Amino acid sequence: MPYTEVLYDSEYTATQDPDGGLNPVQSDLSLTLGLSSRPWGFLRLVRFGGFGNKDVARWTQKATEYGGKLEWEGLATVGRRVRWSTHGDVVVYADTPDDDASDLRFRAFGESRLSVPLVGHLNLDVYAQGFGLQGRVQDNDELGLSWTVGAAMDMRGVFEL
Repeated sequence: MPYTEVLYDSEYTATQDPDGGLNPVQSDLSLTLGLSSRPWGFLRLVRFGGFGNKDVARWTQKATEYGGKLEWEGLATVGRRVRWSTHGDVVVYADTPDDDASDLRFRAFGESRLSVPLVGHLNLDVYAQGFGLQGRVQDNDELGLSWTVGAAMDMRGVFEL
C-alpha cells in the first residue's frame, strides 16, 4: 500500500567551526512517498520510497536533495513472551550541484534485540546496534561505522490501551 511521511528535523545548538565561528543550525524538511508492505511472516513492516529533502536554514543556498529510503521491522516470538526484534533504515542520497562536507551519500541504522521476561512486566533486553554513514565529497567520502552492544531493563505491556 502507498505511504507518505513528512519529517522536520532540527538541531537545538549550532556547531562551531575550528576558527570559532558558528555554523547555521541544521533544519531539514523532508517528504517521502513510497510503498509499504503488510505483515508477512517475521517481517512486520517493510517500506521503500523516494524522498525530497530541503535544508530550511539555507533555503536559497542549498539545492533540494533527493534519494531513496528503505525501512524494516521484524518480530519473532518464542513461547508467549520471549521476543526477538529487528529494525533498521537505510537512506541513500543523490548528488546535487552544490554538495559540501555537510552532505551525506548514505546513512544506515540497524538494531537486533532479544527480550526475555524477568518478573511481571519487567524484561531483560540484550541488543546490538550498528550505524554507518558516508559523505558525498572528497573531504568526507570515507565509510564511518559504529557499534553498540548492551543490555537494558524494559517494562512492556504496563500501559496497554
